[in-house]
Amino acid sequence: MPITSDGSSLRIEFNSDKSVHRTGFFAEFFTDKKHPELPKLVTTGSTIRLQCKGKASHGKRRVIGTWLKDDRILKLNRRITAGRRSQLRIVNVELSDRGMYTCLRNHKVQGTYGLEIAASKKPESPIFRVIQMPLNQTVTVGEVMTFNCHVQSKMNYRLHWQKDGLDIVEKDTDNTSVDGQLQLSMVRVEDGGQYSCLVVGQSGWMFKASAWLHVKDREPLVPENDHTIRP
Repeated sequence: MPITSDGSSLRIEFNSDKSVHRTGFFAEFFTDKKHPELPKLVTTGSTIRLQCKGKASHGKRRVIGTWLKDDRILKLNRRITAGRRSQLRIVNVELSDRGMYTCLRNHKVQGTYGLEIAASKKPESPIFRVIQMPLNQTVTVGEVMTFNCHVQSKMNYRLHWQKDGLDIVEKDTDNTSVDGQLQLSMVRVEDGGQYSCLVVGQSGWMFKASAWLHVKDREPLVPENDHTIRP
């Protein structure tokens, strides 16, 4: 029963004697982990992909990789799948997915990965209540226009206004914003457009509400009892 070794592999071969039908087998084991990748740290609920290296075909024969987890054959399911070139894909990662993953192809290690799982922190819920949102308005040149936007929240937030996607800067008294209220005095035709109220929370959440302002020209005054005789 010849036993040979080559580097990190061990080969055992057995052949029966000539008094019976000639039979035999050989087994080959590999102990080299091929320099395992540094442990990957992922959070629960995420998706991870692990590559199985090496050639996916041998001549015309396709060579499918086999994945092990902690030195046992990994059971695939809807959440854990092996795709083209035997790439391992794990979706909605769970704490139980922690371990050492190894891909074998042609009895050789073609990739080893340590997987560490951390429980993801639930994002802070954007608890707020909309009290009032801006509404579309139509005003006449020279009138006063007011948009209102009010929210209630247990978290700190900042509220500001935009016109046509650009932040509004209070350059003069014709444009004032106080406590969620935007007021335009002496409205002009060019003031027409889309106005948006943006509420940004301290933890990154955002609320946006928009409304349109339509501005129309004043109608020309017609004198009462106009008795002008025209040809």
